[in-house]
Amino acid sequence: MIAQPENPVTVIAKHDVTFGKESEFKTWMSEIGQCCKLFPGYLGTELIRPTDTNSNTHVCIFRFDNFENLENWMNSDKRKELLTQTSHFSESESAYEHYHSLEFWFDKNVKTPARSKMALITFLAIWSLVHFLGPIIAHTLPAPFWIQEMITIGLIVILMTFVIMPIVIKVFSRWLFS
Repeated sequence: MIAQPENPVTVIAKHDVTFGKESEFKTWMSEIGQCCKLFPGYLGTELIRPTDTNSNTHVCIFRFDNFENLENWMNSDKRKELLTQTSHFSESESAYEHYHSLEFWFDKNVKTPARSKMALITFLAIWSLVHFLGPIIAHTLPAPFWIQEMITIGLIVILMTFVIMPIVIKVFSRWLFS
C-alpha cells in the first residue's frame, strides 16, 4: 500500500528488553516520547507491556499525521542518537514495522486480545456513544433524521478510532492481553 501524504501512519517498534533493565527502558521511552512531541504531526505513543512472563518484549506504537512527518522523525539525528542507547537495556536490535492509516489494527504478528474481550469493550464503547451522542446531535442539529444519523455515525467512527479505543486499550490492557 502506498501512503497518501494526508493519511495517518503508524510505526510499531518491538523492543526485547533485558530482564532486570526495565527501568532503563522506561527512562528511555520517556525521553523518546518527549522528543517525539517536538516533531510536527506527532499524534501519540502507546506502550504495550509484555503479558507473558517468559517474554520481555515491549511493543511501542508511534503515530504521526502523515508519512512525511513520520519520515522526518524516523530520519532525525535525535532519533538516531536515542537508538544508540538501546544497547543499555537490550541485547538485540529493535524491530520496526510501518503501517498506513488503521491497518496496524489487523496485523496478525502483534498479539491480539481475545475476540470476546474486544467485542465486549467495543460494544460498551459504541453503546455509550450511540446512547449519548445520538440524542445530543438530534437536539442540537435541526436537520433531517438521515443527516443527523450520518453525522452521528461519522463522529462515532472518528471518536472510536482516535480517542475511545486507544484510551480503552490503554486502560484495560492488562485484562485484554492476559
